[in-house]
Amino acid sequence: MKPRDIFLNALERKHVPRPAVGSATSVATVDLMVKTGYSFPEAHFDPEVMAGLAEAGYTEIGFDNVMPLFSVWHE
Repeated sequence: MKPRDIFLNALERKHVPRPAVGSATSVATVDLMVKTGYSFPEAHFDPEVMAGLAEAGYTEIGFDNVMPLFSVWHE
């Protein structure tokens, strides 16, 4: 089962092979910005930068979802 399916099935309380891991808010941190080369404020205005930074939650952290809206900044 793909991570996306695990996340969506978990939201619908359907069977999943493992607990879904993700965030409903942005996971953008300074460390992720440095690692990916995508950062603020460009991520608010350039769709490619926004997608690259949002994708880091999946590619770097291993979350099952991607959140491209940066409304909260965790550090």
